[in-house]
Amino acid sequence: MRVVAFIPIKFNSRRVPGKNIKRFQDGTPLMYFIQRTLLQVKEIDQVYCYCSDEKVKQYLLDGVEWIKRDPMYDLDDASPNDMHRSFCNLVPADIYVISHATSPFTKVESISACIQKVAGGEYDSSILCKELKEFMYKGDKPFNFSLTKIPRTQDLKPLLEEVNGAYVFSRAVMERFHTRTGGRIYIHTIGKIEGIDIDDPEDFEMADAIYTYILKGRKT
Repeated sequence: MRVVAFIPIKFNSRRVPGKNIKRFQDGTPLMYFIQRTLLQVKEIDQVYCYCSDEKVKQYLLDGVEWIKRDPMYDLDDASPNDMHRSFCNLVPADIYVISHATSPFTKVESISACIQKVAGGEYDSSILCKELKEFMYKGDKPFNFSLTKIPRTQDLKPLLEEVNGAYVFSRAVMERFHTRTGGRIYIHTIGKIEGIDIDDPEDFEMADAIYTYILKGRKT
């Protein structure tokens, strides 16, 4: 069973210019982290970077292969499903893993768990989610609690927020559903730090602080 992972990369992010190669305080570019993680996942046979710009090669780690994608997928109105399908048409595999550089703290163990669930056949796809136990509103109405009987936050039924660390799916899912999730989805829940996704400048600042002052400190 062949498992391949690919990291979609573009350089024209509007909210955080150059986001995928933006550097943390120690000079490490953002896209370094997910590459390092994917290369450590024992179930993955090959890791690819799917990017339209050849300059991405200077940021690739040994073992990560660049495949040029059509620049049309860099446009704001481009369909992610079409982009994912274009990669699957170029690279044959039984199982695919899509991981984004914007989820730098995704763990090897979480990706492995998702792959194993799909490889086992019980599920056709898997995703990472973080639990939300907060008082949520839809419009001006409580969504997940009652104002007449307010529970403790720890007693709330958790909502699940999808994160971009890993989407795992079989080739059959892409062929049948033309997207990265099928009809039998395994949801692997992760913690707050692992679930950080960088979407705007404030997210980047928080991720930089966590990496610089927490995660690097743990290693030393």
